[in-house]
Amino acid sequence: TGTVSTQTLQWSTDQNTWNELAITPSANNFDHTGLAPNTQYFYRLRASNASGHFDFATANATTPPLPT
Repeated sequence: TGTVSTQTLQWSTDQNTWNELAITPSANNFDHTGLAPNTQYFYRLRASNASGHFDFATANATTPPLPT
């Protein structure tokens, strides 16, 4: 327990290879640009403090296809 000192936000398209999108003390939102159309993206966020790391919180979203 305690105050969060760092948040790490990562993304993946396969849930095996994770890329860091941001590492910040605190933020309410992030922009993820350059996304491919019709692609599922997975996200995970982990908070850390002097006591260690918390479990990841996860989410996913799929971008829409290009208009025809």
